[in-house]
Amino acid sequence: MPGLAGPAPFVGAAELPLLSGPDLPIGFFWPPPQPFTTSERYAEIAEAGFTWVLGVNDIVDFPVNDTMLRLCEEHGLYGVPTDFRIYGIRDYPRDQWRQIFIDTLAEYRPYPAFAGLHLKDEPTEEWYPSMAEVFRLGRELAPDVLFHTNAAPWHTGDALRELIEVLSPPWCRSTTTRSGGPVTTSASWNSGARCARPA
Repeated sequence: MPGLAGPAPFVGAAELPLLSGPDLPIGFFWPPPQPFTTSERYAEIAEAGFTWVLGVNDIVDFPVNDTMLRLCEEHGLYGVPTDFRIYGIRDYPRDQWRQIFIDTLAEYRPYPAFAGLHLKDEPTEEWYPSMAEVFRLGRELAPDVLFHTNAAPWHTGDALRELIEVLSPPWCRSTTTRSGGPVTTSASWNSGARCARPA
């Protein structure tokens, strides 16, 4: 991508906070909404065996992201917040993207529970080129931070292969599950070992 020449720093999964421990990371998708962003609810999340919380729902900006990350720390969880400056970065001129990343990361790094950023929910094909640039920029500026997107239910087979090929993640993990309904697939990636392409 223009302005992003050169390889991203290599970081293996063992160096990413969310993935470096002995336990399998189990994420809590769709966290409690703002009125229920409380110590009691986050205690329940931890007691249920989850290890990290993804910031979606209406948990998308300060000050609620501050509360979410403090509650994650209190209960031994990691947090992967959604921040609309990054989530909606396509709305800004490209020459501002780097500074937006730098400023946003600087706000989150002081939190011990901070493990990554949620970049996009279920990206469609028109998002792929800018998503590739956003992932590349994130890996360049913060190779120790997990950058996450969750694939849509239709991202299976060829559609999932296309998503991974276009974004070209140096490290990824993807899962496909069925829970009494349609098959859903999710993927997270960052710098590290090359992932196997889906068969």
